Amino acid sequence: MLDLIETTHSKHYEMFRRNRLGELGLADNVD
Repeated sequence: MLDLIETTHSKHYEMFRRNRLGELGLADNVD
């Protein structure tokens, strides 16, 4: 159960980070 939560959190955080960088015009710099 903990793995599921951690995986979901990681995916959500990655999406959030991509969206934030996209707003700043830095989306292309995400590895």
